Formats: sequence, C-alpha cells, structure tokens
Amino acid sequence: MNSKKIMNILGVGIFAITVILLIVLPYQKQTFKIITTKDSAAEQYAQKNHIDVEILADTQKKLYTENQENYSYNVYQTGMEITEYKGVSEELVIPVSLDGKLVLSIKEGVLQNNSHVKKVVLPITLLWVSPEDLKNVEVFCYESVLCTKLQEDENLKVTELSDSDYYHFFATTFDFEYNLGNTIEIVKYNGDSHQIIIPETIDGYEVEKVKLKIDDSLESIYIPSTVKSLKLTNENSRYDFLFFLVLTWIMVTFIIYMIITFLSSKKTEKEYFYQAPFLLISLCYLAGDMIFYVLAFYNHYHSKTILLTGIITSILYVIFSAILLMSRNRLKSYDEKVAQADHYIKDTLACMEELNQEHYDEEVLKMMQDVKELIRYSDPITNDKTKTIEKEIQDKILNSENDIAYWREIKKMVQKRNRICKENK
Repeated sequence: MNSKKIMNILGVGIFAITVILLIVLPYQKQTFKIITTKDSAAEQYAQKNHIDVEILADTQKKLYTENQENYSYNVYQTGMEITEYKGVSEELVIPVSLDGKLVLSIKEGVLQNNSHVKKVVLPITLLWVSPEDLKNVEVFCYESVLCTKLQEDENLKVTELSDSDYYHFFATTFDFEYNLGNTIEIVKYNGDSHQIIIPETIDGYEVEKVKLKIDDSLESIYIPSTVKSLKLTNENSRYDFLFFLVLTWIMVTFIIYMIITFLSSKKTEKEYFYQAPFLLISLCYLAGDMIFYVLAFYNHYHSKTILLTGIITSILYVIFSAILLMSRNRLKSYDEKVAQADHYIKDTLACMEELNQEHYDEEVLKMMQDVKELIRYSDPITNDKTKTIEKEIQDKILNSENDIAYWREIKKMVQKRNRICKENK
C-alpha cells in the first residue's frame, strides 16, 4: 500500500471520528453566566463547565438574597390580607405585595400559631397587624404610623430601621417547583425571567440542591452559597447555527487536507523523501483542526475564539504547504541539475580515457592532463545554456588531434562553460 492510500485512509478515519464525536458527545450549551459568592459550589461548577461566573462582593450579596415564603391570603378591592403562614423561618420578612396586590394587613393569630418565627420585619406599606401576634417576637420596621404605634406598646420589642438597613421585600412571585426533605431541592422554574434568582430558603428550609433545565433566553442565574449540588441542563437542540458552522469548517478542513495530500503524493516510492514533510504536517493539521472544531462546539463560552483559531490554522497550513511545495520542486530541480552535471563530468572524462595517449607527444599530453583536471573540478551545476557547449566539448575531445593549439581551444571551451554556469547561478 503506497503512502497516498495510507494518507487517504487516515484522513477519512479522522474525519469520520470527528463527525461522530460532534453528534454523540453529551451536549450542553452555555451562553449565560452564574452569579454567586466566592468559594461556593456554584463557582466550582462554573469553572468545571467553562461557564462565565460573576463573584459578588459582600456588599452586593444583599441585593440578590431572597427567602421565599408561601402565604395564604384574602384579596380585597384595595389590597390583600395574609391569613396563614406555614413556614419554619426564624426571620420572616413580610412582602410588600403578593401577585401584584399590596399586603395591607396580617390576620390576627397568623404569627401566634407559628412557634418558629422569632423575628418579623414589616414593610412600610403595612397598615395593620395585631399586637398580640408580636408579643413573642422581635419586630423591625421603618418609620411609619404603624411602627410608631407598635413602639408605644410596652409589651413589644420594636426596633426602628434606618434607611441604610436593607431587606428584600419584593420576593413575591414563586415560580419554582421543589422537593422537600430536611432541605429543599429545586427541580423546575416556571417563570419567564431571563435573570433567575435562586432563593436561599423556601418557607425556612435551606435550598441545598438545584437541578434545572434552561434555554438560550437565560442571561444569568444567581446561586446562593447554601446550594451544595448544582446541575443545569440546556433544553435546546444541538443542531443550531453553531453546529452547522462547525460542521461546514470540518468539511472544508478535510477537503483542504485531501487536496494538499493529492498534490504532495507521488506515484513512485523513490520520491518519498519529497513527500514526508507534507504527510506529517498534513496529518497534524487535520487532527489538530478537528480537535479545535469539536472544542468550539462543546465549549460555548470560548467557541468564537477556538473557531477562529481553527480557521487561522487552516489559512497558515495552506500558505505553509504552498511554500513547502515550491521548495520541494526547487529542491527536486536542483537535484536533477546536479545529477545531470555529474553525468556531464563523468561522460566527458570517459571520452578522454578512451583516447590512446601513445598518439600524442609530451607537450600535448601535458595540456590534455590540464584539461582533464579542469573538467574534473568544473562547476557541478549545469543548465540549458551550457548543454550546447558541453556537447561541443565532448565531440571535440572524441575527434582530438595531436595539436597543442587544438587542446588549448578545448581548455578555453571548458573555461567558458564554467563561466556560463557561474553567471547563471
């Protein structure tokens, strides 16, 4: 089996393996960013899966912290009243609104019937809550009519908040489905927001596991430090624009490889010396670029950079191969010229060996020896311009005469031939 067939088989094999990997490897498109805190499980997950990650400073964390609570309520024309809370949170932040309606009051007995609550934070919009419900808890509220009234009750522990104290009163839409054990496992998001915030707790239970299916519309997702296990799966098909772009460049790369190997492969094995650099470089190029394209498809965060690297590699390969091809042809031409020159010198010296030296006097023999040495050490490079004079030299030697002037003319012809070689280098 010749080298050309071997290269074709290897090329087709690498191409086929690349296409198979492109189709069968587990696919997860990652075009969003994870927002989390330093040294969290979410940060490690983002780094492992090559997802863009934003690390929050301590002062930023409060802007994302949510504790989801589920309430029962009655809706009235002007607002709503909370009628029940069944969570286990020790710190309960009463929301400003639920389902777009302002929370105006809390029904008497709601907090008395829940022994878990130790601290209650009231929004400025709340108009009424029973003092009896607040006797066993710490109350925090901003300056308002209700807050002032509660502070006047000596049986209550009320602290007025300053404007710099921040609480998240707007975690009002509950769009998650979850499994409840000792901790919470979030398994589905039903909302339509492009910026998801995972709560730290739901009804007082810490969220420790998140297993969500996402799509391309997601821009960011906040994962709190309470989450210890995280898995995000893309719902979209792998056959998107990037897939077909990568597949196109895989085919272009393979075609370039086949063209270059065809141009560099020769029919005779004796010319393998000239093929070897092409074969090695071509195999490295094909395998390397195929790896680039597969990485570009599966590593979406760096896909543009990796894909561009593969394309640049193809361009450089074509340029480098063209240079090698021209160099190879020049080297081959040089070798042919050296071989031709070697034949000229051998043939000419052979012509002189055929001469019967007994027919020549001593002075002519000395000149013949000078000509012989001059031919032996002539310029080895011959060309088209020297062929005529080389033929004339050989003919003149074969028809030589026992005449010193005749051999001086041959010497001048040899010198002229060498001068022509030198001028045409």
